[in-house]
Amino acid sequence: MNRIVLDAESLAKFDGRTVGAEVADEHGNVIGHFLTAGVYERFVEFLFPPVTKEEIALARREMLAVGGVSTDELRAGLDRIKREWEAHR
Repeated sequence: MNRIVLDAESLAKFDGRTVGAEVADEHGNVIGHFLTAGVYERFVEFLFPPVTKEEIALARREMLAVGGVSTDELRAGLDRIKREWEAHR
């Protein structure tokens, strides 16, 4: 992830934010959204919850029982997912 370092004047605009803010240019065009570190961490944890030892063991058992996939099969699956993702944009 890229890092943007704010000068004191810009940083003061974020001071006291507990949730986040919409970030726009001087014309009002939205550039993105700022989330505080705490909110960002909660989003990441929600989207990518920690994997338990039991889940890892189950996945390993399933892989050993069913077998893995070849590199070509993996690439084909990723290509399919990419095409589906791009079709929904």
